[in-house]
Amino acid sequence: MLALETRKTMARCKEDHIDPTVMRYIPKKVQPYIMCAEKDIDGYWAYCVPGAKFIATDCHTAHGETVAEFKNDVRWIKEWENDPELDRMIERYERRNVNG
Repeated sequence: MLALETRKTMARCKEDHIDPTVMRYIPKKVQPYIMCAEKDIDGYWAYCVPGAKFIATDCHTAHGETVAEFKNDVRWIKEWENDPELDRMIERYERRNVNG
């Protein structure tokens, strides 16, 4: 299994949907694990990298209709040992490096 540091590095390749305004509400210790952060008509959204999950939601996704709800959901993150998405991401990453 990849170390969490490697997962964070892999996720940085996907930072094309990061809204800096939304990132202000996410704790600094959690920000390296964020793959996507955005605001839409339904509220605030954050998606963490495969291999990690938000403790409040027990999944990759955090959502809040208000800033207070959102901040509560994104406060803590932990490693997700048996994340099926992580296996798919590792496979794609290895194929890209072999074929690269």
